[in-house]
Amino acid sequence: KYDFIKEDIKQVVQASAPAHVKVILETCYLTDEEIVKACKLAVEAGAHFVKTSTGFGAFGSFEHHVRLMRETVGPDIGVKASGGVSNFKDAMRMVNAGATRLGTSAGIVIMEGAKLFKYAPEAWLEPEIPCHTCPARSASMAKLPKALYQYYTNMCLKCDHREKYNKFYE
Repeated sequence: KYDFIKEDIKQVVQASAPAHVKVILETCYLTDEEIVKACKLAVEAGAHFVKTSTGFGAFGSFEHHVRLMRETVGPDIGVKASGGVSNFKDAMRMVNAGATRLGTSAGIVIMEGAKLFKYAPEAWLEPEIPCHTCPARSASMAKLPKALYQYYTNMCLKCDHREKYNKFYE
């Protein structure tokens, strides 16, 4: 079923050598299982990077997806978190989750936030509620096909923060 995709990536890798090839997954349209499968195909085909999104999907990068991608591809393949990285806290969370590159249009904002990091280095780990890292909290959820909308809504309903912050989920 997936042989065509793997062969297509492999041909791009061979044709572009010695340049690096980045495979964009558009994770907002994939389940966790599909993300794992896509990452494995990219690695088997010889890709050098996997990337969360183009920035034009329903939402961009989420820590959960970056961590899942990193765990799947291992330490030798790059992971690029792209989209949704709009401040220093977002950037640090993505790097902590396993991103080796960031795609952002907020470089100046991120660097300004880095200046404040020295005053409270642990602050970037504290989650903000409602959780901005959860896809189900994204305003762009309406762009998703119904099955994926339900998939991500169910993730949110099972979130560890739901009981503590249930007023945000009502």
